[in-house]
Amino acid sequence: MSDETREETITKQFKDAPQLVLEDLSGIDFTKAGNLRWQALYKCKLDGCKVDWSNRQLLGEILRQAAGDDYGKRRFAGFVLINYDWCWPKILIEAKDDPALPWALSVFKAWVTPGDGAPQCVLDAEPLPQS
Repeated sequence: MSDETREETITKQFKDAPQLVLEDLSGIDFTKAGNLRWQALYKCKLDGCKVDWSNRQLLGEILRQAAGDDYGKRRFAGFVLINYDWCWPKILIEAKDDPALPWALSVFKAWVTPGDGAPQCVLDAEPLPQS
């Protein structure tokens, strides 16, 4: 039995396969899995993961999964994904008139865990209506 954490194991797997598709990453603490920051997470299962709020790959994939087939929401997910060099204030300024911004912040709010360092704009977001 290895003393390796699940995050360390997954990080090693990503080194060998730069784009894991349909990988089960549920429960992963992305704040402890630094090498995952630049990995494509397309279709990865992310249930219960702890969000690294500076990981644009993760944030973009969370939004893509929540967007379904809605063009405007998917467009916003892409906006978050490609602007990996922008900090939260810059994203909020540039997206201030985008109708998908409140939706995105509400999606992110559902992913907040105590002490995870979520940005204040996420903490202040209105929760998504229950369907």
